[in-house]
Amino acid sequence: MAAVADCFTRREPRLLAREMCEAMLMELDTRNCWTLAVRHEVA
Repeated sequence: MAAVADCFTRREPRLLAREMCEAMLMELDTRNCWTLAVRHEVA
């Protein structure tokens, strides 16, 4: 994430981007917004 850290001026969007990247790399049978949100306890 250090390569794209300069794209985000605030800390919160940078952390969210990191979480989303980590979520997309998880080994799940199905990846969609709902499964990612449940996995990260957002929903």
